This record gives sequence, structure tokens and C-alpha cells, in this order.
Amino acid sequence: MKWLMSIVILSIVMLSGCSKEANNNTFAGIEKSDISDLANESNVAEFKGSSENWAAVYFNYTGKDNSEQKRIYLKYIGDGSSPTGDINYNYDLGNANVGSGSVTFKVAPEKGIYYLGPIAKNEAKKDKSNSMNLQIIWNGDGNSESIVLRPVSK
Repeated sequence: MKWLMSIVILSIVMLSGCSKEANNNTFAGIEKSDISDLANESNVAEFKGSSENWAAVYFNYTGKDNSEQKRIYLKYIGDGSSPTGDINYNYDLGNANVGSGSVTFKVAPEKGIYYLGPIAKNEAKKDKSNSMNLQIIWNGDGNSESIVLRPVSK
């Protein structure tokens, strides 16, 4: 009986540790269905990643007018309320495609999803097999995190 109880306790401890680590590595942010104008789009390349305070997704797809669309969205997953004010970002899509931008949010966005705007249309198409690097700077007091966004396999 003691042997059985020891195995049960050991199993619970091991599963608790696995579950906690899995949550730390799981993207906990934005799905295509969360974005109304993307919900019905097909053939959307997605790149996702997360850090301590942010989840991010990069969508690359062909729009209804046959133009290539590239968008970055963030979701605050840190402690406390979603930040307002300036959110500055820098990204590196590989192949020398780098860019940056800044968006000001006077109020926290609906569903906590921050749209950083479209990426410049003159950039080369993102290689769908490589990762993307994104740096986020917020609240004007030096809060900064870097996220590696990796392709989502379908």
C-alpha cells in the first residue's frame, strides 16, 4: 500500500512540474479567429511567440484585393492591467527586412489585443520557414522584452 501511495504522489509531483513548464512555453495569446477581418481568410501564414508579459502573432496572407497583407498583433499577458500609452516595436523578418514603429493607446484595446498596424508593403515576402524577432518597448520607462516568433505548422 505504501508503494502505491508513493507512486501516486510521485506521479502528481511530476505531472505538476510538466504542466507548469508547458504553460510557460505555450503561446497564450491571439488566434486568427480573434481578429474579425482574418477569421474567414484562408492560407494565412502565422508566426507566434511569447515572453513574460506579451504574446505576439505575425499574420501574412493575401487579402481580398490580391494584395499581400502583413500584420503584427500583441496581447498583454503580464500581471496587472493592460498598459496604455506608447508601444514601440522593432522587428527583424530575416533577409535584411527590418522595421520599427510606434503606436499610442489612450485606452487598453478591446479583448486586450493591440494592433501594431500593417508592416510596410515594400518589404520582401517573409520566408515561411524562418523565425521572426520582435522587440517591444512600453510604458516609456524602459520596459522592454524580445520575442522570437516561430512559424505555426498547420
